[in-house]
Amino acid sequence: MEPPANKLDIAIGHVVLAVRDVEESARFYSKLGLHPCQTSAELAILELRGGTHLLLMRRKVGAKGRTAAPKSATQTIDLMISGRTRDELEACRDAAIGVGLDPTPIPPRSLFGHYIFHLRDPDGNDVAVATSHSTLNQ
Repeated sequence: MEPPANKLDIAIGHVVLAVRDVEESARFYSKLGLHPCQTSAELAILELRGGTHLLLMRRKVGAKGRTAAPKSATQTIDLMISGRTRDELEACRDAAIGVGLDPTPIPPRSLFGHYIFHLRDPDGNDVAVATSHSTLNQ
């Protein structure tokens, strides 16, 4: 289904996540299927299905040894598979286990139409992986 003509065709371009070790975090998100575009000690750019980029930025350490995240950085990220069923998410979860990740079990009931499992990235950020509900491009 195409978006209505009177609506802007808009999407999120970038999501920023502050991390302790950019290269370690880039490996983690690559295991989840994100495509690495660029990686350095300070910044990694990974592309999600649909073209949105996840920017992993190294946390800065201040004069007193405190870490500071970039202004727009988040500590939670929600990823969405293209599938809509619990079985499709279970296959994704099995694949995550197969590459050495440790996802939570999928609860038996959906939450607002989504089945979800969670992981922790190397910095302890919550990563939710959910089934899709999108009506675009069906």
